[in-house]
Amino acid sequence: AFIRRDLTMNAMGIDLVTYKIEDYFNGQRDIQLGILRTPDPDFFIEDPLRFFRVMQFVGRFRMRPDQELNELCRTMDFSGVAQERVYQEFEKLFLQSEQPSWGIQWLRDVGRLQEVLPELYNTIGIEQNPEWHPEGDVFEHTMQAIDKAIQVFCESEEERLILVIAALCHDLGKVVTTKLVEGKLRALGHDVEGVSLSQKLLEKLTNKTTIKHTVLKLVRHHMMPGSFIKNNAGPEAYKRLAKKLAPDTNCAFLAKLCIADKLGRNPERGKPLPGTVVPIVDEFVKQAAACGVLYAPEAPVLMGSDLMDLIAPGPKMGKLLEDAYEIQINQGITDKEQLKKLIK
Repeated sequence: AFIRRDLTMNAMGIDLVTYKIEDYFNGQRDIQLGILRTPDPDFFIEDPLRFFRVMQFVGRFRMRPDQELNELCRTMDFSGVAQERVYQEFEKLFLQSEQPSWGIQWLRDVGRLQEVLPELYNTIGIEQNPEWHPEGDVFEHTMQAIDKAIQVFCESEEERLILVIAALCHDLGKVVTTKLVEGKLRALGHDVEGVSLSQKLLEKLTNKTTIKHTVLKLVRHHMMPGSFIKNNAGPEAYKRLAKKLAPDTNCAFLAKLCIADKLGRNPERGKPLPGTVVPIVDEFVKQAAACGVLYAPEAPVLMGSDLMDLIAPGPKMGKLLEDAYEIQINQGITDKEQLKKLIK
């Protein structure tokens, strides 16, 4: 029974009469040495899900597979593993690791990252402007960003999971947008282009629509906090952004992704910058709160029931309500009758 287990660290037991630990394959020693090893290579490859278990064990326990296990994982066929089972292992990696990048880096080391997450693999070697990104290429930045996302406070495990996946996806668009502009590397529009690439990655990773919708909105708008502060955006900009993010997410959560992005830029490589405080993000949060849209968009002044005397329910009423909301935001109108007169 022990020899059929995936790894020696799991191939131990306790004799319920003597309470002696039965450890035929030196699992205790391997734990102390930080080594992942299989009791038997032939049994190991019988269950292809074990490939992804190794991935998440590397991240969770910061242990290194031995040469034999790495060689098995370089070639074993995992094509038949159900998406749901693979996602469960990624979920463990993202939620239970201090540095989930270890698991992703291992996929790269054994030559399987391109097969598992090709959109992420393509970020390897995409250089960035060292003025803003002294840490190196987009892949290194992404690894630091997911490790920082683990450190940012989240209200729940679901929030943390979404934040890590958003950090994983946020700069995928740089693969197709990075160009030399006036002697400097720029990735103009990578937030927009990143949406379709993130969609492709998410289709491989999970079928959970809530996660997909939220991550895609975060990717699309992850540049906004910094842009708003640099350009001294007015209240109407914050209100429009809050409306675009709703109902899946909000400005407060977008700020968390921005923290992971800004602090995933450590020139030492291998780890993000310390702390979770970023002044430009703090200012964005402060401004969004002052506009009353930090956690939810501004409520519309006019509802359908207010327009029944003007127009029948239907698409035209919907369009009229959209126009009314736009006017409300642009002009800062809070009086119902005033707004109704404007659209009448």
